[in-house]
Amino acid sequence: MILITVLEKNGSFVSLEIKGHANSAPKGEDLVCSAVSAIAVGGLNSLQDPKGTYDATVESGYVKLVALKRPSQRDQIALETIISQLESVAESQKAYVKLERKEP
Repeated sequence: MILITVLEKNGSFVSLEIKGHANSAPKGEDLVCSAVSAIAVGGLNSLQDPKGTYDATVESGYVKLVALKRPSQRDQIALETIISQLESVAESQKAYVKLERKEP
C-alpha cells in the first residue's frame, strides 16, 4: 500500500510524504504506482525554487518534500494541485493508496 501524508499549518503547506508500493500488479506493470510516481515527480519538477525553499528526497518507493520556508503563491497552487491529484488516485484506488491530511 502507498501511504501519503500531507502536513499543513493554517492552510499552508508544511510537508508531503509518500511511501510504499501499491502492489496492484507485477513490478513494471503497476499503473497505480505509476500514477502516484508521475504526479509526485512531475509536481516536484514544477516547483519554482526547489533548492532554496524545500528539502526533497526522492528514492524508490519514497518521496518526501518539506518546506523550509513559506512557499510562494505560485508554488502553493502547484502543491495544492499535486495533493488534489493524489487525493483523486487515493479515492479511486482505496485498496492501494491511503492519503491523510494532518496539522502538525
